[in-house]
Amino acid sequence: MESIKPVSENVKPPRKPLLSGNKAAEFLAISPRQLRILVRDGRGPTAVRLGECKFAFDIEDLERFIDENKSNAPIPPHKGWCGPARV
Repeated sequence: MESIKPVSENVKPPRKPLLSGNKAAEFLAISPRQLRILVRDGRGPTAVRLGECKFAFDIEDLERFIDENKSNAPIPPHKGWCGPARV
């Protein structure tokens, strides 16, 4: 009977596919425009540059971004361009 050999520590599990900007924005429940602004301003999730103007996102980076931006603070009422708060 053969003994079970441990998996080498150097073997990496297969990478999950990257998400497009539109899919990443959908995952974060924000608009693609808002995601582009966050990334441009250095306040968004880590992006993978695929070309001059094309970016993709690793789902683990998106999940980390969500975890790092959770807050227990109350959400203030909407003011400004979104119109008055709805009650």
